[in-house]
Amino acid sequence: TVTRLKSVLDEGEALAVAPALQQRYRDARGGLGAYESGMMDDANRELRKALEVDPTHAEARAHLALISLRQGKAHEAIVHFDGMDETTKPTYAVLRNRSLAYERMGEYAEALSTLTDAEKLDPDDAGLALARGIVQMKSGDGVASMGSLKAYQDKLGSEKPLPMFYAFSMLAAGLAGDMGRALEIGEEGLKQYPENGAILVNAGAVLEHRGDGEAATAYYERAIKGDSPPAQAFKALGDQALGRGDKAQAAQHYQSA
Repeated sequence: TVTRLKSVLDEGEALAVAPALQQRYRDARGGLGAYESGMMDDANRELRKALEVDPTHAEARAHLALISLRQGKAHEAIVHFDGMDETTKPTYAVLRNRSLAYERMGEYAEALSTLTDAEKLDPDDAGLALARGIVQMKSGDGVASMGSLKAYQDKLGSEKPLPMFYAFSMLAAGLAGDMGRALEIGEEGLKQYPENGAILVNAGAVLEHRGDGEAATAYYERAIKGDSPPAQAFKALGDQALGRGDKAQAAQHYQSA
């Protein structure tokens, strides 16, 4: 999940500055309030007004970057991070979000380097190990990913891992060539989150890879019955139907994806 930045503006400070800066603070506060309320269009408009007065406004840039990430505009998020005041760039929250933007851009080396910088500020955060494992998996390094994901689990202690830990750990194990371990992780994950779509789909993919198409189908069908069925479950069922020569059924699943 994306880490939100807290406002550091003080009402007394706003009253003491020049009128132009007062307007900057008003626009920023209006934008932050809209962001907190989930009104992204209003937040985007007000925060951009703040940038017209001060292009390096830290809170405005940071929240515009988060809005860009929500909209799938990772490159635009990096532009906002780069436009922030130099004294704000090294903060933990900015580094975490910047790493996420690089990850979504496929710039995995930059994402990992940024996570390393974040770890210097908060080395005990288990979420950093999870984020590192995900980036390593996406970059194709299954072995390193498994190590980082194990570190995440170890740091949690008795706390239950997030669903994405199991989903990505399965992929990492498969990437490392250990399909048996991938299946074990899937079974562990489904004990904790029986109806999680990502875990079900990935477990199904492992079973299908091992030649157990019937069991895989059962997992895919469980996944599409959830409240937010993943598109990949429909696609997998469509591929299975197409493999059987049932083009009509395949088309129906693909259309639902």
